Amino acid sequence: MMEKLPGKPFTMDNYLSLQSDSVCDENGLEQLGIEPTDIEAVVPLYLAHQRQRDRLYQFRQPQG
Repeated sequence: MMEKLPGKPFTMDNYLSLQSDSVCDENGLEQLGIEPTDIEAVVPLYLAHQRQRDRLYQFRQPQG
């Protein structure tokens, strides 16, 4: 049914690909020399940037 919608938001191929696990048994990050970081350490940095943009948004409002 979803394949009939414009833009095909979720196709049968998407559904079939979800039938197989997409995780590895090995840590590929170590092989690339990348050290994993906890999400709790990263997300606040993204949110801080969002708050800075929100503060600047007030200056973009039309004056009147």
